[in-house]
Amino acid sequence: MKNKTNKSVEIYIDAFIYLSGVGFAEYYTNPAVFKKAFETGRRAVNDMFGDVMEYMSLPGLTCPPLSYGHLGCIGAKMVYPENSDPNMVKMVDSIEEGIKWLERDWDFSKSGLFKLYDAYYQKIKEDFPDQKINFSGLGIEGPVTSAVLMRGQDFYINMYEKPEESKKFLFLMTESIIKYQKFINKINHIAKSDIGICDDFAGFVAPGMYDEFVIPYWNQFYKGLNATNSRFLHCEGMSRAHLPYLAKCGINYFQPSVSPLLTCNMLAEDLDIEYDWLLPTFELANMDQSQIENWVYKTEATGVKLIRTQAGRYLLQNHGTEKIYYFLLK
Repeated sequence: MKNKTNKSVEIYIDAFIYLSGVGFAEYYTNPAVFKKAFETGRRAVNDMFGDVMEYMSLPGLTCPPLSYGHLGCIGAKMVYPENSDPNMVKMVDSIEEGIKWLERDWDFSKSGLFKLYDAYYQKIKEDFPDQKINFSGLGIEGPVTSAVLMRGQDFYINMYEKPEESKKFLFLMTESIIKYQKFINKINHIAKSDIGICDDFAGFVAPGMYDEFVIPYWNQFYKGLNATNSRFLHCEGMSRAHLPYLAKCGINYFQPSVSPLLTCNMLAEDLDIEYDWLLPTFELANMDQSQIENWVYKTEATGVKLIRTQAGRYLLQNHGTEKIYYFLLK
């Protein structure tokens, strides 16, 4: 008998921003607006999806999610557009400059970004005194993604033209990520924890280069941070030729998300670990009821244990709430 497939809908933080009428830049830089965005957003989502809320994964009582937290705390400049998520500016112009940057002794607590988030954290605790709230929001990216964000897309060329310098850069970057996450854990009085890798830009590295430029640094990351044998990987843009490399660093949960070169059938045939499969919002928004129900039916038939979709500002602006119901109630 086929196992039941679970379903999940991830509510993006931009849904709360949109529903509350708060601007993106304001939300990310002004702690005073958090309570309004959080409470208004939650009420509105509950009004829209009250009878299927058990499927919803909502933003919690956390500071604004910023995956560039580590890089921001070692000097990356953040840009806060009025109508979209924050982004960051390339930090160095050469691999040698990147190495020197990472060899510096950084005090994360002295960065302007950390001080902003600490003020945000204190304000959330003040606004919600009855809740247990950890310091959060300032996230990390995986080694390859962090390297590309710091160096720019020229890092992919560096791997071919300056392989030894690129390996040193990746090693130092991974050590910095580990040190930063331990710094965050210490704030929250967490002695040991399991941290997964989100490393989308690793999907652009050719499979034949993984043994040199990806696997060693994923292993370094996991060994530096994980307390158990749990190894979660989120990496988009992968191909079937990448899949055998997951076993080389003991990945036991794989989240491919937007990976056009993969199919759920490929994962079922090639992997003996857990994974999930995503119906991206940009696809869901352009599908009718029969197409959504057919997608769900065919995907469930592969035996996958969890299928996911997401709801944010774009879907809500385009009257897509009924499509969430088509996805969930098939």
